Amino acid sequence: MSKLGRFIGDAGDSLINQKNQKCTTYDRDNDIKANLNCTVEYMGAWCHKDCHQSHLFGMYLKGSVEHIFARGMCWRDWRGFYYSYKVMQMMVRPK
Repeated sequence: MSKLGRFIGDAGDSLINQKNQKCTTYDRDNDIKANLNCTVEYMGAWCHKDCHQSHLFGMYLKGSVEHIFARGMCWRDWRGFYYSYKVMQMMVRPK
């Protein structure tokens, strides 16, 4: 993820931490955690830095999950790491 637009809204900006990060997959560990692959730990590829503040390719865990930290489709600044969203939509605007 190399370019992010200006944040507008009340959900908080949980994406800024991923700016300029290469995406980490199960076979390519591009995050900065030395002894951990964030994709393996949090069960989903993403542009992890020191893991994540948002995880839009996380698992769907049917809403609130009290005992599963950050493995769902989460957005820290809105409902936190213990809530998994049902739907995610990423929109890309042409130049």
